[in-house]
Amino acid sequence: MEKKRERYFDQFEKVSVPADNKRGYRTELRYTGDLYAWEKTEAELKKEKALWAAAEALSIIVFLAAATRKTDFNVLPLPQSFVIISIIPFMAEVWGAVHFILAKSPLIHPDFREIRTTVRVGATAHAILLTAGVLTGFVLLIVRGTMSGTGALVLIGLALSAAISVLILMRFGKLTWRVIPGAKQS
Repeated sequence: MEKKRERYFDQFEKVSVPADNKRGYRTELRYTGDLYAWEKTEAELKKEKALWAAAEALSIIVFLAAATRKTDFNVLPLPQSFVIISIIPFMAEVWGAVHFILAKSPLIHPDFREIRTTVRVGATAHAILLTAGVLTGFVLLIVRGTMSGTGALVLIGLALSAAISVLILMRFGKLTWRVIPGAKQS
């Protein structure tokens, strides 16, 4: 089985360049694979990245505020299991978003693939798991007759966090890019 490191460096070539001390050569890795550039102006891309940063920050704050509140919802095992499991894809979504926010265009193929995969999979799984947790929690609280104002706020907060994940997923789907085939990066 091929290791991730080997796959990453497949599209790099070793090049000897004169050393800074003028006494020989040093080896540099130069990327020879495809580059991916977002099809937005620099100002539009900056605005998009700011929107992503604000959305992810809001999602984290709302999720933490709702998930750590002591209510009847947060002691029900079934809905809480959905919420707890959703933390893993939520971390992947946040990682992909941070990677997108900090990335400079054009991107090399492994970085582009990582951003695309973590955002898509993380946001989708987070939204599905949180929605399942909110719906099961809502039904159980109604059936038991223990719905309170704080419990409703927790459900709304978790639903908002899921909605932000869907928003991130939709915004990412609308981003377009162009491939610069076999470009050399210096």
